[in-house]
Amino acid sequence: MSDPLASTWVVLRGLPGALSPLSLRTAQTLAARGARVVLLRRPSVRATADPDQRPSGVELLEADDLESALDRIGTELAPVRGVVVETEARGLGTDLHRCTLERWDAIVTSALTGAFEATRAALATFLTEGCEGSIVHVVCASDVAYLGSGTLITAMTALVRSTTREYGSRGIRCNLVVAEPAREVDAARAAAFLASADASFVNGETIRATAEEPRP
Repeated sequence: MSDPLASTWVVLRGLPGALSPLSLRTAQTLAARGARVVLLRRPSVRATADPDQRPSGVELLEADDLESALDRIGTELAPVRGVVVETEARGLGTDLHRCTLERWDAIVTSALTGAFEATRAALATFLTEGCEGSIVHVVCASDVAYLGSGTLITAMTALVRSTTREYGSRGIRCNLVVAEPAREVDAARAAAFLASADASFVNGETIRATAEEPRP
């Protein structure tokens, strides 16, 4: 079986936002493993790092529409065989009774919608090409115990498993990494593992790179 990392991977954020250290670290790790990596960002947003300082061997593309961007990459560079989607999970605080609907939408709904849009774009790309593919969601959560983070992670788990059930028979894998900001290296390594042929048997699973106690 050929290694999926010997192909083109796209690293992006589910929502408009500057390229984060986690996105850059993940792109660097994938490139070091032999993948051709494209960092995708929205043109109206300035990256946190200067484009000239992006990891060696990593290309940068600006686009508003994710599906069109993946199609462009496949046409101009090489067919896309994997997508890493970063989503930030923030807590709502401890006073749920004071949380407004606007805040809930900004923290939970918008993040989940971004992840859904990225998943849909990746699936459309794989199905159009008639090829196998892999989607790795990476949720960066400052505190997984907070309501906002916990709700998003639960919803993301359901999204990953639903994608697996519906598209697994077509050779499409979808997995989730949950990480704390301080564990960017671990999260990037986990994403690279899930992207590789070594994880060809892993589908619909969640890997946690957090400091919380292991579950019994």
